[in-house]
Amino acid sequence: MGKKSERFKDIAGMIGLGMIFATGLVTIITWLVAWWNGLTTGNYTVLVNINSVGEMFAEFWLIWIVLGFAIWGMYWYVHEAILEKEEME
Repeated sequence: MGKKSERFKDIAGMIGLGMIFATGLVTIITWLVAWWNGLTTGNYTVLVNINSVGEMFAEFWLIWIVLGFAIWGMYWYVHEAILEKEEME
């Protein structure tokens, strides 16, 4: 049971890291596309609409599940996978 538990914690931690990285990457790409659209067309309403989408996303219930899983995965990855391996050495 110990090996499966450790493997699960490592996988959960990597998923948490992946979610955080992917969310940041999608945010940056979205802002760059909106900025480029405003620069080339002169229509900056896309940037204003992104703020509306951000407000909707903050109220959307799924974000709390995603953030909870990401934080939980980060905790296990840092606490169990990294710190315990350092203590063993």
